[in-house]
Amino acid sequence: MNTDREAILSRVRGALTPLQQRAPLPDWDPELAKSRALLGDRDLFTVFAERIKLVNGLALTDPPNWCSG
Repeated sequence: MNTDREAILSRVRGALTPLQQRAPLPDWDPELAKSRALLGDRDLFTVFAERIKLVNGLALTDPPNWCSG
């Protein structure tokens, strides 16, 4: 095998090898990860579509014409 290729693959394998001892998870309140006021009693897809637009995304609300059989 090519020496350069083997050197690169060896480094990749080394990077992918699991750590023997992982760092502990941060100590924080899990309640902070919940978006309480965001949903309320609204439709989940509506909230998703609004949020995806905020990052210049596009949520398809209707299937394109070519999808209908």
